[in-house]
Amino acid sequence: MRRYFFDIRIGDQIGEDDEGQLLPDLEAVQEETLRTLADVAKELPEFPPELAVQVRDDDGSVMRVKVIFEIDRTN
Repeated sequence: MRRYFFDIRIGDQIGEDDEGQLLPDLEAVQEETLRTLADVAKELPEFPPELAVQVRDDDGSVMRVKVIFEIDRTN
């Protein structure tokens, strides 16, 4: 298993993951990334324009998953 780090970006702010998690494969990494995004979004008082998780391992970047919140009011 490899250790993966999940750095969280909220707007222009980045929180680096110093501990990481041991996971068996990229499918597990993707599932954990989606879980992390959902958990962070639930805790925010308001949605930022962009919320992202950048995943890395000891060799560098593995994947980036981002959510963009946009509201178009019609009235």
